[in-house]
Amino acid sequence: MTRDENAVFLNTLAEQVEDFSVTLIDQVNTREEISRKQDVDMDTYASVLDDVTESAISFSQKKVRENFNGRL
Repeated sequence: MTRDENAVFLNTLAEQVEDFSVTLIDQVNTREEISRKQDVDMDTYASVLDDVTESAISFSQKKVRENFNGRL
């Protein structure tokens, strides 16, 4: 290869590496955004589950007290 051919090859390679880097960074950012959204969704689901569980426990305890008081 001549000096000019090497320069063209290296410039082309540099452009391809730059394009690849940009694509890779975009994919990483997208995954981070998805991960953040999933964390928010999971917090929401956990909160709803916590509320439902708390309500069920309260209801169960109320039923036990009613049954216990009914036996006295």
